[in-house]
Amino acid sequence: MFRFLTRITCHDRILRHGLHASRVCAVKGEAVKMPSLSPTMSEGTIVNWYKKEGDEIKAGDVLCDIQTDKAVVGFEVEEEGILAKILKPDNSLNVALGSLIALMVEPGVDWKSVEMPEGTTTTTDKPEAVSAPTQVDTHQSSPRSIGPAVRNLLTAHGILPDDVTGTGPYGRLTKGDVLDFIKLKNLKAVEIKPEPVQKVAKVVEAPKQSVETAHYVDVAVSSMRATIAKRLSESKRSIPHAYATVDADLTALLAERQKLKAHGLNISVNNFVIKAVGLSEQAMGLQLHNQFLLVHSLGTR
Repeated sequence: MFRFLTRITCHDRILRHGLHASRVCAVKGEAVKMPSLSPTMSEGTIVNWYKKEGDEIKAGDVLCDIQTDKAVVGFEVEEEGILAKILKPDNSLNVALGSLIALMVEPGVDWKSVEMPEGTTTTTDKPEAVSAPTQVDTHQSSPRSIGPAVRNLLTAHGILPDDVTGTGPYGRLTKGDVLDFIKLKNLKAVEIKPEPVQKVAKVVEAPKQSVETAHYVDVAVSSMRATIAKRLSESKRSIPHAYATVDADLTALLAERQKLKAHGLNISVNNFVIKAVGLSEQAMGLQLHNQFLLVHSLGTR
């Protein structure tokens, strides 16, 4: 008995069963995500793609150039297949690490009918927002906390809060306490004169210069320059700093500098300071070394 093997294509299944092409011929793509090309990389810029949709890819081929926080690096793939869809085109800025940038399919399949893998999106999932801690009403625990209505009564009649005995929780002043105090003392409202309004000189704004006539050109900052600026600001903002100052008499130093300058040696004050710091470090290092030897010799006795 002979068996005839036939290959049923997607088109044959559509004709037999009357199914829609997108449901029969859909191919699940393999996710290509933004790789980590440097230890400190958190996002990157896709400079350009070397492969186009439908191109065959072999192991070791360079898909695209990615600009990291340090340099532009080629993204090599280790799998073989067909580049089915590019999700992040050329010059895509600030693509987060792990974001989906392209889809690949196995060789020999219809790459045009590729679909997104399950559970993947083109953007990274945002972290869940952390709920802010609930604020505690400090007025309940404060023994002399005053509400707005009570404060208005005290201000209108010129009464100090310590003059009235509070009957509320934790000795809190209530509106009834203030009204009873006013009735007991037969107080009247004090006239409060409004403060005179100072005239402020009108500021005349200079005419804004239009973008067309502005004498500058906006240049996009590269990822490397942006990383340098970020690191510098972090070093100043997140690292504690301590500053020490000392007064020094540089009369002899300046005189020596003038002598050297007369002989054609132009040495700056900064050079003298660096030399002095180096000599002091050597002296301190020798002193610490001698102290260590002394402590070690005393411990071995």
